[in-house]
Amino acid sequence: MPQNKTALADKFEIEGYPTIKFFVDGIEKTYNGGRTAPLIVNWLKRKTGDPCKVIFTKDEVFAEVTESHFTVLGAFIDRNSDIGKAYTATASNIDGIVFLVTESMELMKEFGLDDGGIVAVRDFVDEEQRIIMEGEKDVESITKFISIIDYH
Repeated sequence: MPQNKTALADKFEIEGYPTIKFFVDGIEKTYNGGRTAPLIVNWLKRKTGDPCKVIFTKDEVFAEVTESHFTVLGAFIDRNSDIGKAYTATASNIDGIVFLVTESMELMKEFGLDDGGIVAVRDFVDEEQRIIMEGEKDVESITKFISIIDYH
């Protein structure tokens, strides 16, 4: 490998090929997913667009749980609120989990959420199906909540 390419690989800690590194506002995000085009494209869409899937019905929530066994639902009348922004930022930072978001008052009521509420929904055997996040909600606390709940 030419010297300038080796220096670049060293600078970005590239140990194998292919390696995908993506930068948002100077922050490096390394792709660790599958090598098929659809998986890579979906990952890029999450990093460049809205990382949350907007939903309106409980059937949409359960369809995601059926497919992935674990999802997180955030309820926000205004996603530009501090908690809404923290939820969206967390969704952008965490790969492999489907982050759902709703502004539907009916869906909030169905899941026992107020505006700014967050609930983990899962189908783990012998485990609680819905766990509502309590306490402060910022990127760090939302990330910690998900890491504790998603131990499958």
